[in-house]
Amino acid sequence: MKPEAMFWADTTKEIEDTSRKMRVVEHLQELAGESEYLALWLDCDREGENICYEVIGSVREHFPSDANIYRAHFSAITESEIKYAYENLQRPNKHMAMAVDARQELDLKVGIAFSTLLKWEFLEAARAKFPRSDLKMLTYGPCQTPTLWFCVQRHKEIQAFKKERWYQPTFTYMDLVSSISPFREFLFTNIVSLFTVFLAVMYDFG
Repeated sequence: MKPEAMFWADTTKEIEDTSRKMRVVEHLQELAGESEYLALWLDCDREGENICYEVIGSVREHFPSDANIYRAHFSAITESEIKYAYENLQRPNKHMAMAVDARQELDLKVGIAFSTLLKWEFLEAARAKFPRSDLKMLTYGPCQTPTLWFCVQRHKEIQAFKKERWYQPTFTYMDLVSSISPFREFLFTNIVSLFTVFLAVMYDFG
C-alpha cells in the first residue's frame, strides 16, 4: 500500500490485550447491569475524557441514554476534593473526547505513512550503519518529533562549538574578596566592560 493511501484508510478502536485478558470490559458491564447511575472518575484532562466515552461505549447497553451518566471533576485525591466532586457532578464533554480521537487517528496515519517512507528510503543504509541489528522497519512517531528536533539541534550546536577564553576577575581589598561573573575575552578587552567591572567592584565593597 502506498503511504498516501493510509490517510483514507478506515480506523477502528479495539480492546487492548491486557484489558481483554483481565476481562475489564465484562467486569464493567456486570457492574453497569446492577447500577442505575454511572459516575465517571477519570483523569481530568482530554485523555481522561476520552476514556470516559470508551467506558460509556462498553456499557451503553445498560445506559441507552445519557440521562444518568455523570462526570466527576477533581484536581487531587483529598477528602475535600472528593467530596466537592461528588456533590458537583457534571456531564462528560464529548468534544474533548472527539479531539483525542482525531489526534490519535492523525498520529497513527502520519506515523504509518512516514514509517513506510523511511523503510523504503533508509532501511538499507541503516542496516549498513548497524550491521549487528536485525532491522526490518524504521518507525516514526509524530509525538516524538519535538524531542527529535531538540536532539538534532543540540547535536548541531555541539558540532559547531568553538572554544573561547573566559576571564573571571577577582579583587582583594584588605580582607575583602570580590568576584564578578565571567567575561568572554572580547568583552573583557573592551574598555566599556572594564569600566563596568570597576563600578561593580566599587559597589560590592561599598
